[in-house]
Amino acid sequence: KEVSGKEHIDYDRCVHCGKCMVECPFGAIMEKSQMPDVLVNLRAGRELVAVYAPAVSAQFAEGLAKIGGALAALGFVDSYEVAAGAEITAQREAEELAERVEKGEGLMTTSCCPAYYEVVRKHLPELAHRVSSTKSPMHYIAELARKEHPDALVVFIGPCVAKKREGRESGVVDYVLNAEELGAMLAAADLDLGTIEAAPVKDLAGRDGRGFPASGGVAQAVRSKLSTLPNCPVACQTECVNGLDRKGMARLKLFAQGRFHADLLEVMACEGGCISGPAVLVDPKVAAARLAGILKSGA
Repeated sequence: KEVSGKEHIDYDRCVHCGKCMVECPFGAIMEKSQMPDVLVNLRAGRELVAVYAPAVSAQFAEGLAKIGGALAALGFVDSYEVAAGAEITAQREAEELAERVEKGEGLMTTSCCPAYYEVVRKHLPELAHRVSSTKSPMHYIAELARKEHPDALVVFIGPCVAKKREGRESGVVDYVLNAEELGAMLAAADLDLGTIEAAPVKDLAGRDGRGFPASGGVAQAVRSKLSTLPNCPVACQTECVNGLDRKGMARLKLFAQGRFHADLLEVMACEGGCISGPAVLVDPKVAAARLAGILKSGA
């Protein structure tokens, strides 16, 4: 405000995307960290389970097994790829899309990004009936983690700020950390991923789920699952809104107005997808190359 000379966040308009954190030249905007809560519980001997997003896998060059090993060394009793939850999301969204098309309901939007849902709720309510009712990958993998570890606290780790809000409201996630905080925990514990003992990777996630964090990856996964449905009535024309900047918002509004046609519209708040999130460790181009390597090798 002009009187105080300070900027204020308008929470009636804020979608919790975290872009203000990235853009602020003074580093004056930051999220409230839950890392102290996680560390206190680890030190107290509480049972904690980590679920880490596919975008986090692309932040480290050492591979999935090393990430699992590092989480075990930090004190987590188990860890899961959120990509396994993404497989469930893609399958259920494919089934939902086929049902919508059969009913003649038209466009369905898909996104694993909580910021997009806030955009619809606060700025484009006319798109609300187009939003998939399927839950996010984080939700499904957290449910699985709770089933296998009913007494554990579940900690989601991702590149995102908006996931903090989703975690609070999910009922299945206790704490949310970002990739930078995981990097800080590894550094503080003097853990080197290059030399740490690898942990077995659960055979739960496939290429579809692991491809979620790159722009176009969600739509590709849904399309892949759609092709496996019996007597599928959908040819599935897909489009993507790659980043909710002014250009992306303008394009999204055209979809809301029915000016563009598609069966499935993927929306990513961050240009390039989750690998470009506000709390990543490496350049998105580097992360994209690492993700391509993971998808090729499966590890």
